[in-house]
Amino acid sequence: MALPVSAISQACRSVRDFLDDQLGGDSDKIEVLLGTPAAAAEKLAADSSGLHWLNLFFHRITPSGFEAAITPGDPWRIRLHCLVTAFANSGADDGISSGENDLRLLGDVVRLFHEHPILANVDVEGQPVRLQAIFNPLELEEISQLWGTQGDVPYRPSVLYQFTLAPVVPATPAVKPGRVAAVGSEVRATMEARHASFSGDPETPPVLVGEVDINNPHWAPKICFLQDGTCRQSVIMELGSGELAAFQPKVWIAGDSSATVSLNWEVWDSGSGWSEGPAVAGDHPPFSGRIDPENPPTGTDLASLPGITPPFDDHAGQAVLYATRTYRIGNDKRDRVVRSNPLLITLYEGGGA
Repeated sequence: MALPVSAISQACRSVRDFLDDQLGGDSDKIEVLLGTPAAAAEKLAADSSGLHWLNLFFHRITPSGFEAAITPGDPWRIRLHCLVTAFANSGADDGISSGENDLRLLGDVVRLFHEHPILANVDVEGQPVRLQAIFNPLELEEISQLWGTQGDVPYRPSVLYQFTLAPVVPATPAVKPGRVAAVGSEVRATMEARHASFSGDPETPPVLVGEVDINNPHWAPKICFLQDGTCRQSVIMELGSGELAAFQPKVWIAGDSSATVSLNWEVWDSGSGWSEGPAVAGDHPPFSGRIDPENPPTGTDLASLPGITPPFDDHAGQAVLYATRTYRIGNDKRDRVVRSNPLLITLYEGGGA
């Protein structure tokens, strides 16, 4: 019975799939394997098809070194150390030795990881992952130690790569808390009163003047809610209130007006934490290059701004709105994505936020 896949096996398989896609195919007769060099050598000895084998031996797993305070419910990042070994056949028709074919195979591997040090995005148990290939030179002692575990298999030309960072995904992920929607301060006369309910008026952060440098090709949009001439970036409303019923703001987007952005929600509740929410339909051009709360759009300009409604209004929770810009630079063959500042909506049950 086959074992279930794991996050580590998926990450290792993605490296194998990348090399197989780039090097494999019936015309090249190259097969990429996952396993020990001893198993690959045994397969080569029993093969009569004339295939060339490239073996990936993930022999060492180490922690990332960056996440000292993660909880058991958080994804844990690790480094995967892989010995890449060529097991090529000799070219019977053209007189090329298996040794030279080994070097041809390894040369292609080194070239590919030099040209593509960041591999394509893959989904590992719900986590988007882009592994980085880092070349690690092999010292003579390391070569001796690695190949000394492979029985009578003679040494074959090999290169060592580190692939970082791969996630270990918990079966039961931690529920991430909501965001802070407002802050306040209060002075009390005694220490015994420190646990009493907050009786002050919490304040949401103000919207400040913000300008987008559209001359920078990596510019990210800035956004704010705009309703009744007031700019806001955090809104707290009671469920069933008249304020919630009347909350139908516009979104002021600052950036390059010749480009477009998309608007996307993330939603939170106390049971499941944060998850992807609905997208706001359409592509939206920025209205201006800056946000100035003292001079908001009015009249027909205001009407041109996209309008939004909260993604839910029937239970307590939070929703965050982002403007997302997707772009390419020069001869880029992959999309780059940047996000704006977040806009936060907090809905609470009657009795306090």
